[in-house]
Amino acid sequence: MTTRLANWQSQLGHSVHLIMLEPEWEKLENVKTYILPFPKPLGYYLNTLYLNKILKKIKPHIFHVHYATGCGTLGRLSGYKPSLLSVWGTDVMVTPHESKRMKNLVIKNLEYYDWVFSTSKIMTKSVLDLCPQIKDNISHIPIGVDTDIFLPTKKSNKNVITVGTVKVLDHIYGIDILIKSFSKVYNYYKTENSKIAKILRLKIVGGGPQLKDLKALAKKMNIYEITEFIGQVSNHEVPHYLNNMDIYVAMSRVESFGVAVVEASACSLPVVVSNVGGLPEVVIDGETGFIVETENIDDCAKKLIHLINDESVIKRMGTAGRNFVKKQYEWELCFKQLDSVYGRIMHK
Repeated sequence: MTTRLANWQSQLGHSVHLIMLEPEWEKLENVKTYILPFPKPLGYYLNTLYLNKILKKIKPHIFHVHYATGCGTLGRLSGYKPSLLSVWGTDVMVTPHESKRMKNLVIKNLEYYDWVFSTSKIMTKSVLDLCPQIKDNISHIPIGVDTDIFLPTKKSNKNVITVGTVKVLDHIYGIDILIKSFSKVYNYYKTENSKIAKILRLKIVGGGPQLKDLKALAKKMNIYEITEFIGQVSNHEVPHYLNNMDIYVAMSRVESFGVAVVEASACSLPVVVSNVGGLPEVVIDGETGFIVETENIDDCAKKLIHLINDESVIKRMGTAGRNFVKKQYEWELCFKQLDSVYGRIMHK
């Protein structure tokens, strides 16, 4: 997201400088980059002097910091103004509840910045529950999707039915729930319709700490041979993988917004998502996809079977999903809202 924002601002003709603790592996276009010397987590404190030297040199009109914990702390310690903060999810929905110290740190950071951006309604609520005094200095601006890039294209293999996801392989994103649900679907069709069972596939795109465990689970559930673990891919490759799926699933246990679901809908995929965090905000239940309770393997499997049984429902929900994204989450619309806040802050 940070890379896309930087590239978009550069395309508008702004001079953009991206300061990082580790190299960005996505492609940057006409963006000046700086790598701070000390890695996280200590780097959030030890890099203050180096950050100040860079800021003194470039003198940005807007200093936009991302994430309320680590980078939010480093940005606050710099003392640079005007400064804005984007919160991204776990930093305000999970971390503050881990300890009193972390809660106080996040509140202190939120109070420091001139403006705070949140991508979902539920995340905005989490911020204001923590720090109600900033209620006049926060904007809910969703993450936009470029529907000229995320759009439906021809599927490489039309002879299979592919259920898939694009997520970090971490416990909070519920990939294990997807695997168990898909196993139920596969076993159902082995009994009820062997022809469909033979063409079912599961595609999991993303890397992460649970890769080994999830592969073991797929073997245990007897679906490893029809499951493809793609690994981590760059953002510009994501549309290709989405367009080789028929149904997208996000059974997250924690989710601040759901940009991957928006991207899937933009590619005209029906979606099945868990009823957590910001996911219900990006799905019209029964129209663009289905919302099920998290951890509910049986209901997830039922919704997948319902879709697989009727190709017309897949097409109808996919079309509705793309129309919904174009109306609510078009890239340019969302970033124009962000740019307008930049203008107000600079004017002040």
